[in-house]
Amino acid sequence: MPSVCLTDEWTLIIMHVVDHSESSTKDQIVSATRKLIGDRGIARVTTKQIAETAGCAEGTIFRYFDRKEDLLLAAVQANFPAFKDSLMEITGGSSRERLRRLGLKLIRFFEQIVPASVAVLSDAELTRRHRERVRERNGGPQRLYMVVSRFIESEQARGALDPDLSSVHLASALLGPCFFRVFNRLSLGEDALQMTDEEFVAGLVESLWEGVRPASASPAEQPHHEPPSAGRRRKRRK
Repeated sequence: MPSVCLTDEWTLIIMHVVDHSESSTKDQIVSATRKLIGDRGIARVTTKQIAETAGCAEGTIFRYFDRKEDLLLAAVQANFPAFKDSLMEITGGSSRERLRRLGLKLIRFFEQIVPASVAVLSDAELTRRHRERVRERNGGPQRLYMVVSRFIESEQARGALDPDLSSVHLASALLGPCFFRVFNRLSLGEDALQMTDEEFVAGLVESLWEGVRPASASPAEQPHHEPPSAGRRRKRRK
């Protein structure tokens, strides 16, 4: 039987396919874990259930994670890189439109991480290990502050927002309401405000705009206040 000689090019192609397959399997395991945590709670999730949901053998999980706890922690931290990259997609439109798109991305990000985060922080041992892992990797929630603050700074540099404002405080003004909207919805199982995420974010940005807009904002960037819908208009008490 003749021997087969692979060229360097084919070797690289095969290695790329293998690496992509390994990464895909790991991502599926993490995604399945996050889904099960949200559906059943962290205490009831087993590696057998994770494997069934991910479509792999139970032993495959331990090729990527030494212990179940490591997988649970990975599920909490999995979405941050994708969120960070997604901010690069926020281009074009007015500065208010870009802030609204940022707000929507924050809501989607919190929707993905809050269930797993709450589950991990409800377990003392997982919380301890989570904090150790965060310190070792210089990670944690402050990274979210950093990337949102940098987005704000880029808007300030292009003259779209008041450059004298603290980017950290402006980031906080967006992070807090977006997080609480998701937390409130998950807690109640419904939207207490009875408005879409788009309406919520638009109202939030509109409320902040007068204080964050640059002094040289064009007429198109000046705030325009629309009356609330009849269903949401509230009577003032005398």
